[in-house]
Amino acid sequence: MTNTNKTEKTQSGATRRMKLGEILVKAGLIDGKTLANALDIQKTQKKKIGQILMDMGAADDKEIASALASQLKIPLLNLDKIEITKEVISLVPPEMAENYLLVPIKEVKKGLHCCNGQSFGFLCDR
Repeated sequence: MTNTNKTEKTQSGATRRMKLGEILVKAGLIDGKTLANALDIQKTQKKKIGQILMDMGAADDKEIASALASQLKIPLLNLDKIEITKEVISLVPPEMAENYLLVPIKEVKKGLHCCNGQSFGFLCDR
């Protein structure tokens, strides 16, 4: 995904965070017509726009996750490329990991680095 500015100025001069669909259009991943179709579908279905775009085949989960991470200014982590030791996994009780969609990644001096799938509901990727 290309690096796009995730905020824009309103007419009053205030800054607002761009919506996911706007980010995807600006990045050239979808066009305005596709976004409009997805927004129409969203009016009748209780789904997030990213899920609708994936259901439509207009974007995949990694593109949506990348756009969301950009929008929220948080890093994306590809768990397929990280080896997590059993020792690190054992630092988080299974019930806590399940309740908070938490994956312990790495032990550090002052604590534990974790990935939380809650932000996207489906993916941590970088």
